[in-house]
Amino acid sequence: MVDLLDTLPEIERVGLMNYKNVNGFPWIDLTLAKGQAGNFHCFDNTWHEEFNLISVVCSKTENEAVPAAQIIFLIELAKKLGWELVKEENDSSEETDIVIWKPL
Repeated sequence: MVDLLDTLPEIERVGLMNYKNVNGFPWIDLTLAKGQAGNFHCFDNTWHEEFNLISVVCSKTENEAVPAAQIIFLIELAKKLGWELVKEENDSSEETDIVIWKPL
C-alpha cells in the first residue's frame, strides 16, 4: 500500500504514516492506521503491512460536501488498493468523514 501511495502525483508522504496534498491539488490529509472491530490505532511501531485503514480529512464545500476532484481521487485510490471507500456519518446522519479500508 505504501509503495502505491508513494507513486501518486496528488499526494506526498509526511512522516511514517501520513500523506498530504501537493501544491495545486485540493487540501487533503491521509493517515494510515490499523483498524479492527470498529476501532483503529496509529502507532509508530505498526508495520506497513498491518495498515488496513486510511483516515481521510479534506476540504469541503460550503454545504459540507467533499469536492468532486477529491472524491474521484479517493474512489480511484480505493480501486487501486482493492479496498472499500466508506462515508462515515455522524449522529444526525450527515456525511462527515471518509475512510478507505480493507476488512481483516
